[in-house]
Amino acid sequence: MFDIPLLAESAARAQRFDRVLVVDCPIRLQVERVVQRGSLSQAEAEAIVAAQASRAQRLALADDVVFNGASLAALARHARRLHALYSELGSQRRAV
Repeated sequence: MFDIPLLAESAARAQRFDRVLVVDCPIRLQVERVVQRGSLSQAEAEAIVAAQASRAQRLALADDVVFNGASLAALARHARRLHALYSELGSQRRAV
């Protein structure tokens, strides 16, 4: 498993993986979270997001999507389901 935040910016690299998981939230929420951390202004955060691959481009690469814009309980349920799926896929791969 690899954590590659800017994988969509080099989509050709995404072809090297069996599955791609995208953690998604609305752009407005993404910018709001960056600003709340206090490291960037809203304009700076918006400029960085605008320079990156679009939300649609990231979602187009995804085999699985975790929506990180709802409650923590919903996020935890989704994470448990994906953990079970990935554990099963890993077991099948080792059996081959």
